[in-house]
Amino acid sequence: MKIRNLALAVLAVSLLGGCAKEEVYTPTKGGIVDTLHNEIHVPSLEDLQKGGFDKEKDVSKIYITDDDGFKYIYDVETEQYVLAQETDTTINFYFDANQTTRIVGDEQIDAPIYVAEWFMIKPLGACPEEVNTEAKVLEIGRMFGFEPKQGFDHFVGFSMYSSCLGDEEHLWNFEKDFKQQAVTNLYGIWVDE
Repeated sequence: MKIRNLALAVLAVSLLGGCAKEEVYTPTKGGIVDTLHNEIHVPSLEDLQKGGFDKEKDVSKIYITDDDGFKYIYDVETEQYVLAQETDTTINFYFDANQTTRIVGDEQIDAPIYVAEWFMIKPLGACPEEVNTEAKVLEIGRMFGFEPKQGFDHFVGFSMYSSCLGDEEHLWNFEKDFKQQAVTNLYGIWVDE
């Protein structure tokens, strides 16, 4: 019995002694390295692109920007950091608020003129090239059978509000605006000049 108690006491002391050793890693330059998950935290994408920190441009690492939480990897071919996560929201662009569906056979189906898969908490930055001018919106709209109605034939932009009447503060600002929701619908705003 004494040998068993002595063995348990030695085992307990060795386990406690092993837990007391703790190593703290502090990087010499740049972000904090999470060695467990192979991640490097940097303040922002701008800081990531500037470089100047240990473990930069390493294809085996995941770089996380602390300002928005996005994950990036380094792409050797383009020599840039690229997003390494899946999109989590859909942005539907409609010709206008009154022309959002079309009839196909016997069914009336949803008919956005453009759909962007994007990131919930990140602004698009700019209106997608496919729908960034009146001519392009008209061209795509005509393919769906949509036309401006009742003399409102001057396109001013897109809005979440179906009838913002071209009010600048209600138009979607692609550099700043985003919605934390699975689907965002934007409607073309047409005015009579």
